[in-house]
Amino acid sequence: MTFQFALHSKEIPYQSPAAVKIQETAIQKVLSGNLHPAESNDAPTLLLPTNTTILISEEGTPSHSIIYRGLALDCHKQVKALEEAMPLWLVEYLLLNQTPTTATPPKIGFVLVPWNKDPGIERLPELLDT
Repeated sequence: MTFQFALHSKEIPYQSPAAVKIQETAIQKVLSGNLHPAESNDAPTLLLPTNTTILISEEGTPSHSIIYRGLALDCHKQVKALEEAMPLWLVEYLLLNQTPTTATPPKIGFVLVPWNKDPGIERLPELLDT
C-alpha cells in the first residue's frame, strides 16, 4: 500500500459547521459583549493631527519590535490590523473602560522629611535611611 493510496482511502468523518468549535480570540470575546467606552468627561476626545504616527510596539530583549505602524489619518481604514496588534489590556481599556489590574500593587518607597521653616525651632531627629 502506497502513502497516496492510504491517504485517499482513509475515511474522514464529516463534521457539521455547528459542531466545529472555532477558537475565539480575546478581541472577538470583547467585541461580542456589551461595549462601555469611557465617557467624554473621563476620557475627552483627542483630535490628533492627521500626520501623527501611531505605533504599537512590544518589549523584547535586547530591543523592542514594532507590531503596528500607521498614521492617525488612516486608522479608520486599518481597524482589522489595529485589532490584531493591540494588546488585550488596551482593548479592554478603550472599549470596556476597564483598567488593568495586577495581583499585588507595586510598592513604592518614600521618605517624608519635614521642612524647617523657622531655624530657631528644634529640628526633628535625623532619619536612619536618608
